[in-house]
Amino acid sequence: WRYCVPRLSRRRDIMSIALGVLATLVLVAYRPVAAQSPSCPCLQTASWPILGTDPISSASCNRVLVGGEVHCYPSTYGLGSCAKHDENREPHCDGSSPASYCAEPWCYVDPVTCRGSTKRFAESTILIDGESKAYYSYDTCGGDVSKWNDMVVNSLLNGKTLRAAVAIPYYYPDHYIEDAAGEPIKSAASYAPADLPAGAKVKGLWIDFYNKIAQQANFTLDWRPVSGGSKGAHSSSFTACAQDVADGIVDLCIGDYWTTEERLSMTTFTTGTLTDTFSVLHRKQVNEPATFSSKLAMAGAPFSIELWMTCLAVCVATGVCYNTLRVGYKEYLPKISHKEMSSGQKTMAWLKGSAAYTFGAFLEFTSQDVQAGYDAKGNPVPNRAYELNLVKMAWSLFCMFTLLFYTASLTARLVQDDGGKIGITTLDECQQFKCKVCVPGVMMNTMKRLYKDRILYYASSSSTNVFRDLEKGECDLGLMIERRFNTMWSSGEYKLDAACGFEIGEAVMPIGCSQPVRQEYSAAISYWAKKVADKDYFLGSLIEDTYMPSPPCPNAEVIDLSAKSLGVDAFFAPLIIYVILIFSAMTSRLFFTKRKHKRSFRMPRSFRMPFSFSIKRRKSVANPPTSIEVPPSSNGQAQMAADELPPVPERARA
Repeated sequence: WRYCVPRLSRRRDIMSIALGVLATLVLVAYRPVAAQSPSCPCLQTASWPILGTDPISSASCNRVLVGGEVHCYPSTYGLGSCAKHDENREPHCDGSSPASYCAEPWCYVDPVTCRGSTKRFAESTILIDGESKAYYSYDTCGGDVSKWNDMVVNSLLNGKTLRAAVAIPYYYPDHYIEDAAGEPIKSAASYAPADLPAGAKVKGLWIDFYNKIAQQANFTLDWRPVSGGSKGAHSSSFTACAQDVADGIVDLCIGDYWTTEERLSMTTFTTGTLTDTFSVLHRKQVNEPATFSSKLAMAGAPFSIELWMTCLAVCVATGVCYNTLRVGYKEYLPKISHKEMSSGQKTMAWLKGSAAYTFGAFLEFTSQDVQAGYDAKGNPVPNRAYELNLVKMAWSLFCMFTLLFYTASLTARLVQDDGGKIGITTLDECQQFKCKVCVPGVMMNTMKRLYKDRILYYASSSSTNVFRDLEKGECDLGLMIERRFNTMWSSGEYKLDAACGFEIGEAVMPIGCSQPVRQEYSAAISYWAKKVADKDYFLGSLIEDTYMPSPPCPNAEVIDLSAKSLGVDAFFAPLIIYVILIFSAMTSRLFFTKRKHKRSFRMPRSFRMPFSFSIKRRKSVANPPTSIEVPPSSNGQAQMAADELPPVPERARA
């Protein structure tokens, strides 16, 4: 058996399917056009003169510039209502594969009426007749204006060959050519202008970027050298290339061109694809492991040499005061009569006594144990020993201040940062000392306008030469872009150790980076440069990963001895206190000694003897013994208090 389908039913099904497909195709092909927005209506008549004439029908027509060619469109083009006014029009909408914008509705509008509307409109650039401007709007008709914009920029570059130039073909890694062995040519000495004929193959960071743009926009690059006349007229090869664009010798200069005032006055530039930042380049401390000698030097680093010598002088002065007030030099006199002693023996005895008491003062300093004079019962020594106590007070205060200042300075050094900075590192510091800054020649006018005469300037021939001039010592700081600094070692021009001897510091000023281009290509090149740069971070990856990575400088720990040590001026207050107390003690001793001798010569003998006797009687009976007049011990010898220095001689006691 078999299943049979009625013939009439089969024919009906086939017809239904065909009608459905046809209806779908019709709906797709003839998408309904949205009505115009009442707030931004379409123009009914042209507000510009129609001067063209159709060569076939002799009717008046609008002359329009589309795809780089002049075409004659009907006088009703874009007028009346929202419609697909470009449909079946040459050069992009009359073929079998029309452009995407051909099916988008739009119309010309009145800018005064549409200014208060929410619908977007723009000035038309394709009408070439008349002085009046025309404005169109896709938005008021529900169309997509982006498709038209894509066609405009694509048509400007599509299928064309642009004459391109690079300022310096040996400017690795931005743009360079290779030698016969396939190695990049990096030095100026190995390059001559004839080495870059038309069609030469150029490589590099910016070359890769613009090759990507040419691939996306469907155009080719024909490489040309910068003309000798422009090079002779300008000190900068980059400015010379911009001059060639202005003179029509080339269409485009490829590289990182800073938009300086001079270059902007010559020609048009693309919109900024990259923003460079000039930063301060300064020397840094090369981090090395601490050595045994550097660790020893750390002990004396808190004080300067002058301050250490001052402390030693104070210690010697204290010993001399001890020797003078205690008459300690008598212990070192020879055992002969005073008349038999020579001046040399007396001087030697005084020096030995001063040295002994200086050593005693040094022991007090190191032990931080400076005691006043006490009697046998532990009471402070009164009357005649107070000068000695003033000296001890001055010495103890000085020792205390010295310990506090030393501890604070040493602690600050131990807890401070790794101390990579040496000397001037910022422009603020440079202005204080009016130091010299290496500046690229093209940025000299800008820097002088910002900082005037507050700093000194050294003109470097290029950004790369800033590093060389700073290394030679021509200036204290440099003005450089970080990625250009990274090129110093990535190109092999400098070893890693040399590059790591410097570092990029504070940012000074940003500057736009774009390319000189002829005006007719400016919008299209800017569009594609922005599009390619933003897609997958293409330009940033080329800079950071492929061509200009940061130098891997080591970060070893180091003991920094470059911080400022304390000077004598920091000890002004302790020294003043010490001098005042010492002066008071020595003046008092001199005054009372002179007064005592004066009284002893003027006092009658009959009066002095009872007075002397009465004093001795009061001391032996009423007053307790002191460290100066110690009562005799059981064996008849003078006994010294445990906290006193060597005993005072009999002559001094008298």
